[in-house]
Parts: sequence; C-alpha cells; structure tokens
Amino acid sequence: MPVQTLRDWLNQPNPHYTVKDGILPSTTTTLDVVVDGWEEWLDLRESNINNLLGGLLDAEYQFPEAPQPLHAAHRFIGNEDALKFAAISWNVYIVNTALRTVAEALGRRHLLWSAGGAARAVADRFPAWSAVLATDTGFVRSSHVAGETKMFGSGFPARSDLLAADPAGLARARKCLEQVLGYALGENTRYAYILTPFEVVFVRGKLDAGAPVALAQSRGLRSIRWRHHYHHQAEHYHHPAEHHHLLDAALSSPVGPGYAQPRHSRPSTTTPSRLPVATTPTPWPSPSSSHAAPTTPPRRVAPASSPPSTQSPVHTPSPATGCAARPGRPQVAVVAWNAVGLSANLAMFVVHWLAAIDKSCAPAYPPIDEDDAYRGAGGEEASGVES
Repeated sequence: MPVQTLRDWLNQPNPHYTVKDGILPSTTTTLDVVVDGWEEWLDLRESNINNLLGGLLDAEYQFPEAPQPLHAAHRFIGNEDALKFAAISWNVYIVNTALRTVAEALGRRHLLWSAGGAARAVADRFPAWSAVLATDTGFVRSSHVAGETKMFGSGFPARSDLLAADPAGLARARKCLEQVLGYALGENTRYAYILTPFEVVFVRGKLDAGAPVALAQSRGLRSIRWRHHYHHQAEHYHHPAEHHHLLDAALSSPVGPGYAQPRHSRPSTTTPSRLPVATTPTPWPSPSSSHAAPTTPPRRVAPASSPPSTQSPVHTPSPATGCAARPGRPQVAVVAWNAVGLSANLAMFVVHWLAAIDKSCAPAYPPIDEDDAYRGAGGEEASGVES
C-alpha cells in the first residue's frame, strides 16, 4: 500500500465534467425553514484548517491505490443522478478512505459520507446525503451532516447580497439552502453542503434566539415542532396563529423503527413560553478499533398503519446546546471541485471530521481553529465533546 500524506490523498485532481447547458436546480420543502439571507463562512479556509489540522494533514498514512479514473461517459453531467454517480465513484471513495484510515490510526470515532437513506428520515423525507457514525450499524440512526445535490450553475454566491441584482437567482439559491438546512436542523446539526456540477457549497447553520423551536422525545426518536417568527417585535408572539407556521415531523411510529408518521400541519394552540428547548444529546458509542437516495422529489418513508397522535409531548426546558430557535443567517463557503490548496475533498473531510466531535447549533461560532470544542482535533487528546 502506498504511503502518502493525508493532504496529498485528498487533493487528487477531481474529474472534469461536461455539464449540460441550461441546468436549473429543483427543490422541495423539508422543514419550514426560512432563510432571509446568508453570509460568507470565512473560517473554512486553508489557513484556519492548517492551524487546526495541519499536523494531521501532513502526516503520512498507508492508503490503498487511488481509484480508477472516472470514465469519460460518466463525466457528462446533465442531471442530479449523473452527478451523484460521479461523486460516489470518485469523491465519496476518497473522503471515506481518508476518514477511516486516519481514524483507525488515531483510535478515533469517525463519520462516513453516506447516502441520505443511510440515516433516519427528517419530516418523513431523506436528503440526498447523510453522515452516519461508522460504529452505528442500526437502521434508525441520526445523520451528523446533511447534503443535497443540485443542478446549480457555476458560481453559487457565498453571500446573498451578491445576487441583489438577480432576484430569480437569489430565489433559487435561497430555496436550495432552505432545503438542506431543513434536513440539517431537523437532525440538530450545524453542518450541511450542496453538491453542484461546478463546486461544493458548504453551509454552517446558525440559530436566531428570537423564535423558539420545540424538540420532544417520542418513542425514542425526536419529534420536531418548528415555530418561525417572521417579525422580530416581541408583541407578535401573542398571535401565534397569524405569525407562525407549525410543522410537526413525527420521526417514529408504533409499528417499529424506520417508519414515520405522515406530516400534519395545524394552527398553534401553544404559546411560546411553553415550548421547550432541545434536550441533551445522547452520547455516542466509543470508537471502533478496527446508490444514493433520490433528491427531488424526495423519497418518503412508508406511513405508519395507525393514525398519528393529535398532541406532541411537551417536556421541561433543558439548557442544552441544540437547535432551539429559528435559523439565523447561515454561513456559506463555496469550494470548486479542483480548487488549489483547499480542494472540495479536503474541505469535505474537514467538515466530517469536525462534525464527529461537535455538530451542535448555536447563534454564533468562533473560528474553527479557536473553538475549544475542536481542541485536539488534529491528533492530540480529544476534547470529549459529544453531539
């Protein structure tokens, strides 16, 4: 087996695609997430990553032979399925091999870049991509990174103000972000991404403390009740039926794991003061020693045979770090597939590596190389943060 640095393994040149003219992304609603705008994710850059993970990236490991080059017939990208096949054949193999090789060398737990259906559904739907813990071999398991595949043209805007003069383009980009953030926040993770034929759009979700979200436990799985506040004045909370959308996502059913109740929307009868915040996440297992789901339209989980409950359980609030508010402005980093220095594969490795340590949502984050939660992410003693 050849010996090379992790950086060199991840920065193998990506296949060059021939992309069909006139592509447009198709989207669907997941959870009732509203993105008013987004800002650039400035600390997902090569200098910050080198500060945090430079020793890891420049260490040598025994990797298998590089994957066979993608056949020319598979480099013609005209729809989402073609792009997903190309990513599975090349990028997923490279990133997962890196995650597994490094984690086993360090005795760390790690995630695997996976198809969306490898994890449980969110609001009875699967994203295109998920990230599951390598040691979690059950059918009902959470995803720690949410991903979508979109036929978006070249140059996804890193900031929403870059599309101020293009309302149609702004709407398309916003809907893509709202869809993938719906999956991510439904799994209580800050990390998400969108694969396009030209680049990978990495997304870090944030919270807005202005409007609450209730997460409740139901048969061992989370039911998520989202309440979005479209006006920031406090007096509007007195009229929840007028100013909030309610979406219940029952992620379990009486018939057993892996099935979800059908979604039902109804007017709110609960005031925000009664809404609990996210419960404390369950600790992960200790590390082990040793074709993608459709995107649009989404694949639905089979409905339960018995009718859904008319009420969601309400629990006492707990001071957990989780998605307990309306999403704030997400942060976006756009990385071209063959970018020099910080390639798309290297950035994807970083996101999966960090999400295995801490994925919880917050209104703001320090730079990744200054975040105490990630201290030791480069191979030193782990911080012990659970998500």
